[in-house]
Amino acid sequence: MKYGIRTSNGDEQIGQVLPNSFHEPISCDWVEELTELDGTCCFEISDDSEEKIAEGIRACRSFWPSTESYLLISGEREGDAARDGGLPEDGAILIRKAQVMRILAN
Repeated sequence: MKYGIRTSNGDEQIGQVLPNSFHEPISCDWVEELTELDGTCCFEISDDSEEKIAEGIRACRSFWPSTESYLLISGEREGDAARDGGLPEDGAILIRKAQVMRILAN
């Protein structure tokens, strides 16, 4: 099982399977058009313990400090980040068919 923490847009529900993430040309200079990734982007954590969740939230906060809530997500398989030029955030991975396990307040 793969686990990750990602920012929330406030519309997600526990149990929901999240759509794949995208690289956008406006913020990713290595793509020329909107590019669907091989899974949902998140910061990888090794398990769903409170300690690892806190580490994942700190990683998210370092890139998006004003985020109000985060998601604990999980899935069976990791997506191929190299396929679409990699991920710019250290510690980020893609999770295929990622499911929302918990909604976490900042």
